[in-house]
Amino acid sequence: MNMEKLELKHLVPYLLAGVKVYDSYDDKVCELVGVVNGHEEEVFIKSIAIRQRRIDEIKPILRPVSDLNEECFKDGEPWNACDEFEYGDDSQDEVYKNASRDLEAIGKYNIVHDMQFQPFGVVEKLISWKFDVFGLIDKGLAIDVNTIDKKLY
Repeated sequence: MNMEKLELKHLVPYLLAGVKVYDSYDDKVCELVGVVNGHEEEVFIKSIAIRQRRIDEIKPILRPVSDLNEECFKDGEPWNACDEFEYGDDSQDEVYKNASRDLEAIGKYNIVHDMQFQPFGVVEKLISWKFDVFGLIDKGLAIDVNTIDKKLY
């Protein structure tokens, strides 16, 4: 039995990314739009209307780190996350090139725990692209976007 649980610290970074969540209460996919840190950790989700749910009633829908090496689609165009770090015109070029090599290994071997050694800007980008930087999918706390029923999504 999994003793770990989804916490607000896992969800808050994804708020600005517009992450989708599976709402087990209504059996549908909604967007995470806010959090409540009170007696019970709760979140606000939105489909047609905004609803409040306990944190244990939702699961974020994320990309697994193994997708780092896969061609995905972003804005309808073929896209690879690692390639995004290969190019640039600012002083971060060398940092991002090193990150690209590291991310290829993280994706290839599914070693999420190595994400903590990446520069903040890299992790921030991955969160904005909805990658599972906390290893929630392997813990059963999130849903792999590649496995969700597209009718729900």
